[in-house]
Amino acid sequence: MNSGFLYQLNELLDIDDNNPAALDRFDSALKDLAKTGLSIFLTKEDFLNWLNTPSIDCQGRCPKDLMNRISAIKDLISILKRISHGIPY
Repeated sequence: MNSGFLYQLNELLDIDDNNPAALDRFDSALKDLAKTGLSIFLTKEDFLNWLNTPSIDCQGRCPKDLMNRISAIKDLISILKRISHGIPY
């Protein structure tokens, strides 16, 4: 796992909605992951719980453990979109 990506995601989730300029320093894939995760799970806590729970969609691994490159983060976004549409793995 790339703890740097996870740390950045936590920072991103804590940014005040009234400070959009603070978002500029984050990669667009991380911003998409945060936006998609929050739209599905509604709270930061529930989204982080999903990231820390082994998932069949991630071959039994925790989603956070796959956050080692941008392409894997994009894969997590695809998984979240499938979940939101009720499409099984």
